[in-house]
Amino acid sequence: MSAAEGGKFVELVTHFSQTIRELGPLKKEVDPEKLKTKLQAAKNAVEGKKMRWVVAKRVEFMTNGNLYGEVFTQQELNRLFEEVVLDEMAIQEILLLTREQPLSVRELAEKTGLAPSVVLRRLTDMKRMELMKVEKVDERTPLWKAVEEGEKGNESSG
Repeated sequence: MSAAEGGKFVELVTHFSQTIRELGPLKKEVDPEKLKTKLQAAKNAVEGKKMRWVVAKRVEFMTNGNLYGEVFTQQELNRLFEEVVLDEMAIQEILLLTREQPLSVRELAEKTGLAPSVVLRRLTDMKRMELMKVEKVDERTPLWKAVEEGEKGNESSG
């Protein structure tokens, strides 16, 4: 990460911290386990390669553009960044929830607050990336489980 990118990252983190402080404490009763899972998912997302890549490319996209020479406005980059954050948060939360036990699309939708169609789309993307597998089928309902590191590349069914 260059000095310019580092400065932008500090600016983003500072803005995020300030926004959180302004929001103040949670105003409603939140299940501590659900909150813990969401916070861990956020931490995992921020520490992930995809987030670091997006932050690192921010300056380049605004000055030189992408591979096709398309230069992005601040608003377009913010929208892209928000999309990547939400996508990574969903992926990380699904991974956390399915590490301990296999879950159905409906169960994951209830636990994450995402629409079942969004959960299914994430699961199929994650399966393609070898992050997720169908552990078993219970009465015609697939139960999904996170793939452990040692299992990657070994899955032949599903």
